[in-house]
Amino acid sequence: CDKEIKDMFNREIKELTITQGQILTKLIDREVGRTTYDIVKQTKGGFAAFSYQIVARVVGHNLKSTYNPNEDRDIESIIRTSGFYQ
Repeated sequence: CDKEIKDMFNREIKELTITQGQILTKLIDREVGRTTYDIVKQTKGGFAAFSYQIVARVVGHNLKSTYNPNEDRDIESIIRTSGFYQ
């Protein structure tokens, strides 16, 4: 199952822009209530999470950032008007 999921999404995730990656991490936190950093740490270990965090910080992002509907009003508005949540 993991291999199938990786095969399905690996290319798309690697081709995300920095901004798209930032939005994806916010959406992940919104949906599962955990930061991307925590998920990476649990699945790949602390060193991998630390390494990814360093790369994220270099490009101006933080894998430990959380979703806040007040701060992320644009994302929240798009989600609400898309029809996924009513």
